[in-house]
Amino acid sequence: LRLHAHIGELETARASAAMVDRDRRLWVAYGGTRAGLLPDGDGPFQPLSGERIGTAQIYDFFEDREGHIWVAGAAGLSRRSGDRAAFAGREQGLPAGGAYAVTQDDRGDLWLATAIGLVRFESEQFDRVAEDPTYVLRLRVYD
Repeated sequence: LRLHAHIGELETARASAAMVDRDRRLWVAYGGTRAGLLPDGDGPFQPLSGERIGTAQIYDFFEDREGHIWVAGAAGLSRRSGDRAAFAGREQGLPAGGAYAVTQDDRGDLWLATAIGLVRFESEQFDRVAEDPTYVLRLRVYD
């Protein structure tokens, strides 16, 4: 409650997802389609741009073992690495409705919960998406 009281953007917005990363930053999805992060310490709240996280409902955050932050939402999946971001949606092969949740297995593959079932793909494919937005992910669907 104390945090909510001193971040103006969160005063009237409902939070839908939150995560603390290894750098002790708080990532929060709020107001349905917006996201931001609060650095550890006294830094200001930083709203994130929708162009690289999608412009629809945000459902989940996940930090992988390499420190990439993944944002799952109705528009698709985004990966933030430092100040760089990449986004994949239907044009890159993800199912309609985006991803509700994301996690990583011991092999490094990413798993998404989607409207059509569980989806798995090699996380390295996202490097291709970051370089070439026309790249289509090779997915394995478990329905």
